[in-house]
Amino acid sequence: AVRDTPPAAPAPRPSPPAASEPEPPRPAPSAEAAPPRVGRLLVRSSPPGAEVVVNGEPQDDTTPLALADLPYGRYDVEVTLAGYGSRRAQLVLDEDDPIGRFNVDLTAAPAEPR
Repeated sequence: AVRDTPPAAPAPRPSPPAASEPEPPRPAPSAEAAPPRVGRLLVRSSPPGAEVVVNGEPQDDTTPLALADLPYGRYDVEVTLAGYGSRRAQLVLDEDDPIGRFNVDLTAAPAEPR
């Protein structure tokens, strides 16, 4: 026997979301972002191709060399090329001068006496 069932009652409507407290206003983004606290070292030599050591760490590349994203601070830089004398400098990167430049004219080393 087939029963005749009455149609199902319509599903209740979801109630509207409860009014929540408004979010506190967020501070507007600053037009001037904080300046980066990193700088760059630029090392050049004449002749080019000199090895560079920064704070005791030999660098993978030779001059001309640019090192970026270095934290502000003091850097000891040494430039060496076979057959030439080496040169050293101490450079400071800070917000007043975030780019340290070391341009070196290397002089040929005197020939060894025979």
